[in-house]
Amino acid sequence: MDRKQLFDIVNALYPAHWISQEAGECLAPYVVIKYKPQIPSIGNKLAGWQYVDFMAYVPMASILPLDDMIDEIKTELSKHMEMTGAITPDYVDVDVKAIMRSIEFRIPKQL
Repeated sequence: MDRKQLFDIVNALYPAHWISQEAGECLAPYVVIKYKPQIPSIGNKLAGWQYVDFMAYVPMASILPLDDMIDEIKTELSKHMEMTGAITPDYVDVDVKAIMRSIEFRIPKQL
C-alpha cells in the first residue's frame, strides 16, 4: 500500500493531513498521518514492517467524537493493514487547541 492509497482511505473518513502539513487551530475533527521507522522481521533481512501512526484530533471544546473517530479508523484500516494495539492516551495539544489520541498500524514491507 502506498502513501496515496493510505491517504485516500483516511481522507474518506475525516480530513487528513501529513505530519509536515500545517493544519492550524482545530475547529473540526481531522487526522494526521505519520510514518514511523521500518522494522525488519526477525531472521529475515528482506521483509519487515512499516509502522504508521494515525493521530485523531478534535477541538478542545468537545472530546466526545474522539472515541467514535478511533473506532471508525480502526474498523476501516483493519481491512488494509494490521493494528499493533498501541493507542496513546489523550494528549492536549495547546498549539492547535485540540485533544489528540493516536492509533498505530503496520504494513508488510519489502526492505
